[in-house]
Amino acid sequence: MRGYIAIIRNSLISYLFFRAEFFFRTLGNLLQIFIVFYLWKAIYENSTSELNGLTFLQAFTYLSVSGTIFVMIGTMIDWEISLNIMHGDIVMILYLPLDLHIQTIVRAFGVFIFRVLFSGLPAILFIILVFKVPVAFGINLLFFLVSVFFSFLISANIDFAIGASAFSFESALGLKLIKDSIILFFSGAIVPIPFFPKPVQSVIMILPFQSMYYTPVNLLLNRQSMLNSLLLLCIQAGWIIFFVILGRMFYRKILVKLTISGG
Repeated sequence: MRGYIAIIRNSLISYLFFRAEFFFRTLGNLLQIFIVFYLWKAIYENSTSELNGLTFLQAFTYLSVSGTIFVMIGTMIDWEISLNIMHGDIVMILYLPLDLHIQTIVRAFGVFIFRVLFSGLPAILFIILVFKVPVAFGINLLFFLVSVFFSFLISANIDFAIGASAFSFESALGLKLIKDSIILFFSGAIVPIPFFPKPVQSVIMILPFQSMYYTPVNLLLNRQSMLNSLLLLCIQAGWIIFFVILGRMFYRKILVKLTISGG
C-alpha cells in the first residue's frame, strides 16, 4: 500500500515540475471553450429557440463541460506503456514488486487529482460564471464529482488495455489514435448526441463512451431525479467492472507471454 501511495505522491510532485505544460493545457482548454461558444452561436444564429431539442445554452454547456472532462480524465497510460515497451524500459518496471495494472492506474490517479483541482474545476466555474450557465449547487455537485471519477476509471482501464496490446503489436500508438477518435465521436463530445440520427443515437446509448461524458454533464446540470442519478452512477460502475476485468485479462496474457519468452 505504501508503494502505491508513494506513486501518487511522486506523480503529483513530478507534475508540479511541468508547470508550463499545465499552463498551456489550461489555456488551451479555455480557448476551446471560447471556440465552442462562438461556433455554436453561429450555428444557432438563424434558429429561434432550439435545434434537435437543445437550446444554444444547453448545447454549449454540454460541449464545453465535455471538453473539460476530456482534459481531466485523459491518462496517457496507453502512450506510456507503448513507449516503455518500444524502449525496453518495461522490463525494469515489471521487476518492481507492484502490480503493473494497478501501479499505472494509481500513477494516472495522481495526475487526475492535479488536473481536477487546478484545471477542471476552475474551467467549470469559469463556464458557469462567465456564460451564466444555470447550475444548482446541491447534491448534484457531489454526483458530478463521483461521476467524473468513475469516468476517469473507465478511461484509465481502456487505456491500459490499449497500451498492453503493444506487447503483441510492438506499438499501440496508432491504435491509441483510433481509440481517441472513436471515444470522442461516440461519446458526443464533438457533436451533441441529440444531433445524431435516431438509429445512431440508439447505438451510442448502449456504448460505454457516452457514459464518460454525457452522464457527468447531466448530473452537473441536475437534469435527472435522485433515482435516475443513482442509476446512471451504477451504470458507470458496471462499465468500470467490465474494463477492469478486461484489463486484468490483458495483464495475465502479458505475464504469460513474458514468462514463455524468458525461458
